[in-house]
Amino acid sequence: HDDAIQPQLRWLILTENELTKIPESIGRAKKLQKLMLSGNKIKTISSEISKCTSLELIRLSANQLTEPPMDVLKLPNLAWIALSGNPFLDKISSSSTSTNLDTITDPALETGGTILGEGASGVIRKVEWKGKTVAVKKYKGAMTSDGSPLQERNINVVVSSIKSDSLVKVYGQLTDGSLVMEYLEGYKAFGNPPSMDSCSRDVYDEDDDLSVNQAKLMVTNLLGVLKELHDRGITHGDFYG
Repeated sequence: HDDAIQPQLRWLILTENELTKIPESIGRAKKLQKLMLSGNKIKTISSEISKCTSLELIRLSANQLTEPPMDVLKLPNLAWIALSGNPFLDKISSSSTSTNLDTITDPALETGGTILGEGASGVIRKVEWKGKTVAVKKYKGAMTSDGSPLQERNINVVVSSIKSDSLVKVYGQLTDGSLVMEYLEGYKAFGNPPSMDSCSRDVYDEDDDLSVNQAKLMVTNLLGVLKELHDRGITHGDFYG
């Protein structure tokens, strides 16, 4: 209901709710920072969203948008947007460089190893294979707040063609579509997940510092990968920490 949108609203999560539109009253939510709308049937975005000047993160994957949501893209504090799986991107997606991955048949990769972690899009296992350690990710089928896990998988397959030490290598795929990837030994995440206060911004440990040269190297490598992604019609949602 339109009256459900109130000025004090900061987070609104309505993933996979059969929504066909965003109410005009969205313009009231001037404090809104996070808006999760993946997996709906939204065709257009009300221009009233331009009043949501505090909005930092919006997920619109797997909807029915036929045009880019320009009013959203112009928001001054927007740091994160997900748009995959919308009709206006079909042309770009189909023209992106495709990659034929080798299909690996090995029972050890299909069921063995230990679970490293599980997220909304899938489960990752650590497996010993042919004298080295690899990570095997099996993708889920259900819609998530990020959109379709299978769409994520397809993008990862395209990205696997990029030759860069700053990207995790993809060795191949299993018969069920799982991806066999490089296992990163001795690494840790530099940023921690956002907090309720930071909303879309990673939270960093106080004792984690970078030298000027380290920061330059990190940013230079990231920008090099970002250009390769853009050349393939792909944006990366995690360039926002």
